[in-house]
Amino acid sequence: MVKLLHLLYSKQQQQLQATQERQRREEEDLRRLLNFFSQQNAEAGKEEEETLTIFLALGYLGAPGYCSIQTYLTQSNIPCNPMLDSAWASL
Repeated sequence: MVKLLHLLYSKQQQQLQATQERQRREEEDLRRLLNFFSQQNAEAGKEEEETLTIFLALGYLGAPGYCSIQTYLTQSNIPCNPMLDSAWASL
């Protein structure tokens, strides 16, 4: 009887240890995933900020590409009204 109780107790201890190990691994995986997402978010924010800075700098410096974007819809030599007839206007 004592041997059976000892066997049941040791089996229960093994199950408890296995459960604790699984929970520890799951917590570690979740921590890694959270770390990954926070790094991705930080990188995305930095990339957006750099893109915006470049765009504003080009506009400020009067880069030709930016100027043509800025004036395309207001050019007087366009035969139609681009503000109304543009495919982008319907979006």
